[in-house]
Amino acid sequence: MPHQASRWTLTTLGDLLYMGANGLLSRLGAGVAGSRLQSGGPGVAPLWSTAGSALLLASVAPSATIDNTAVRTVFNSTYTVGASTLAVGDVLQVQASGTWLRAGAQTAVFDLSFGGTALATTAAITSASGDWFISANLTVRTIGVGGVASFASDISAKIAAVAGSVDNDVDGTNPNTTIDNVLGIALTCSAGAAGTGGTLQRISVVKLS
Repeated sequence: MPHQASRWTLTTLGDLLYMGANGLLSRLGAGVAGSRLQSGGPGVAPLWSTAGSALLLASVAPSATIDNTAVRTVFNSTYTVGASTLAVGDVLQVQASGTWLRAGAQTAVFDLSFGGTALATTAAITSASGDWFISANLTVRTIGVGGVASFASDISAKIAAVAGSVDNDVDGTNPNTTIDNVLGIALTCSAGAAGTGGTLQRISVVKLS
């Protein structure tokens, strides 16, 4: 094997060698940024692929605390979706968790926020203070400017032992995918009160394409 490899000139940083036909080494040129090596199975040459999943964000830095407000507020641990980076069929999966604090009888509503606009939104959740957990998905149906682009989205949430709340938004809210958009989780408390609100402790965003 070493004497065969020595006959090859790898022309580009990132080139790979693999066993080709007749037991000879073959060169696979470097793939484009973000591509992944994909097996074609026994007897088939490997190739680069841009399909699959990609971890876009994994943060365990606590957000700023939302407290004493009834105004819908996006937790400041977010991911910015770059202009024109989404394609039809892409799915963004968001997992998040944090802490809910309640000083009275307030309820909590969570939503999946894109560009500051609420997509899928939970019903009001009534729970004492405790940890909250969210799973949300955004599926790209069409891309383009506002009025052309459309999403399907869903979100499920629970606080402590309270049963989860699920919402599905089929039509989206006319997003504009040609500009940068901040993706995150928003919280709305039913009433402002000192000691009522929460923090986001962990968030991850995975892109499936």
